[in-house]
Amino acid sequence: SVTRTMWPMEKVECNLQALLAKAGATPGRLAVLLTTGGMNPVHRGHVALLHQAAARLQAKGYNVIGAWLSPSHDKYLQPKARSLGTIGLTAPFRIAAATGALASDPFVAVGHWESDTSVHPNSWPDFPEVCEALQRELAGHAMLTEAVVFYACGTDHALKCGLYRGGRSWGVVVVPREGEKAKPERPDKLVFVAEPAQGEIASFSSTKVRKALKNKDQAFIASALSPEAAVFLLSPTTEEFNHFAADYRKLEVTAAGGTSALVPADTSAARPPSKQPRQILISLSSLLKRFDHKGEELLQHLPPDALFFFGSKRSWVFPSNEAELRESRSENPSYTSGVVVGSNGSIDVTKAKYKLIRDLILEKEARGEVIFLKPPGFKYNGSLYHGDPSAFARVSEWLVTCDDPVTGEKCKPLKLDAAWWRTEWDRTTSKYTDCVMAIVKNFENGAHDYAPVMELLHQSNPTVVIVI
Repeated sequence: SVTRTMWPMEKVECNLQALLAKAGATPGRLAVLLTTGGMNPVHRGHVALLHQAAARLQAKGYNVIGAWLSPSHDKYLQPKARSLGTIGLTAPFRIAAATGALASDPFVAVGHWESDTSVHPNSWPDFPEVCEALQRELAGHAMLTEAVVFYACGTDHALKCGLYRGGRSWGVVVVPREGEKAKPERPDKLVFVAEPAQGEIASFSSTKVRKALKNKDQAFIASALSPEAAVFLLSPTTEEFNHFAADYRKLEVTAAGGTSALVPADTSAARPPSKQPRQILISLSSLLKRFDHKGEELLQHLPPDALFFFGSKRSWVFPSNEAELRESRSENPSYTSGVVVGSNGSIDVTKAKYKLIRDLILEKEARGEVIFLKPPGFKYNGSLYHGDPSAFARVSEWLVTCDDPVTGEKCKPLKLDAAWWRTEWDRTTSKYTDCVMAIVKNFENGAHDYAPVMELLHQSNPTVVIVI
């Protein structure tokens, strides 16, 4: 049917299989979530709303096996964008950006039914129709016929549309913003109220994302969406650029490859060469993705004095034996793509896909321009906040050996005093996140969550340009 292609089911089916493996043949009360909106473009706040809603339903005894973001139809969004004086990205482009942003999310997918013009050529469907369309889709899957659809939204939408009353064939989960007060739950009417999202996620908005797009601020876009989505939006491949040429013109991206993410928009071309800010790249996986898009051209645009601060272990990039190669592959197969174990048991890198990047890292490492956050021998368990508590102290010791060309001095040490962040820091000066708890937790645990890392670097050395 048409709707089967409009509601990607891979994540739901995977989560259902995992649930059945754990719970047996009786998976309990199943639920899925849906939220609608312009997604012009999508950001992590939209995704967080669904995760917060899922947490509330799980606490109430539901097994939530998936969720969908459903971008609005162009006949709704384009007039609204014009009335607000903002750009209106087309539905296919918004879907592509959202799909990229959600590539690594095991729970949330992107629904196409609402925005598809072949289904709705002359009008746009309102959210109740979208909920009912998802119900019809689930009814076509034997294991999902009893799954309850819950619509997730904010307090304003719930109040305006009378959603607190319940009484529909689908449920509602209201997700307030921090500081907002929602009406009471009505479980008998399938109406629930979730906890608000915390920290920097709660501060993201499509308005901020559009401003960052205008400024070509790839670091913010990577933090607010994902590194993959940032590359798609600002550094498209030739195929992407040709397919979405009108949307890229709206974003003032005028050619495949876009404006180099390694030359941020706020870098003044009028500065003398000796005063160019020093860049610090904090994501090896993102660097590899850019290399996939631009090849050797990327290396030509990389400033010779750029610093590399990677969250991985060195052995994940340069394994010395088969065991380290297996560990590297389990963390990120891209690091050692093309690397093999030779007949004598040694590591053979002659066909390494990213040999040019590997050689550059070794060259810069010899000059003291590279540091890996996780120390040798560290056994990473995959958790975001699992790290070496002394890691950032080592990074700070390394950083003060590096020159800051803007100040003419060495870089300053990292601000690793938790009390300073909690009592002295002026949060209005934040650039990437103002969530003190996340920043402190990140450096105290030796973790590498992008926004807290970038804020720590920025507050410690505001003249350094941070690139994801």
